[in-house]
Amino acid sequence: MRRLALPLALAAVLALPAAAQAKEVTALVVCGTNGCHTIRDKAVLLAFMNQGVQAAAPDRHAPFYSITAKVSEPGQGEIGHFTSRWVPSENRVRSVDENDIPQWNRLKPVVAHAMLRAVHGLKPKPASRLGRLTAPPPAAKVTETFQPAAKTAAVSRAGFGGGGADAWPWIAGAAALCLAIAAAAAVARRRRRS
Repeated sequence: MRRLALPLALAAVLALPAAAQAKEVTALVVCGTNGCHTIRDKAVLLAFMNQGVQAAAPDRHAPFYSITAKVSEPGQGEIGHFTSRWVPSENRVRSVDENDIPQWNRLKPVVAHAMLRAVHGLKPKPASRLGRLTAPPPAAKVTETFQPAAKTAAVSRAGFGGGGADAWPWIAGAAALCLAIAAAAAVARRRRRS
């Protein structure tokens, strides 16, 4: 569903209250850094409305023009609009879905030619302002947590229940035993030498 952001945005605007047959894209306003030009050719507008040719995101940022599609209804004038970004070097249009995730579509030839004519004399917007090319990586989610097993009664009774105060007598006893063994070994060595 996310792959059709441009057609869905158009469908959402066209679904505004009133007779669906009367609503249509009546203008494409293409803007650069030094101005805008408007496309009103009905064949181009119809081809733009029937886009949906999905494309992969470009490999890198590139200069672009913004496109505002104006939706009108007879007797009411403009009832809505949506904006996308056109990257001429890639012939791709970037729109975003309701989650602000970029989606790319390839322009039909009739629309691409009309766009090229419309941007004549306009300076493209810098590549640095194009925005994200693809969706950000998903955030890590904790799906499972580890809880250590509960202490068993035998371990708790033995005094090793958590390494607390109950464990110190056992540690001291083990250390004393090690010292006694070492002392006995030293005495045995001395006796052998004598």
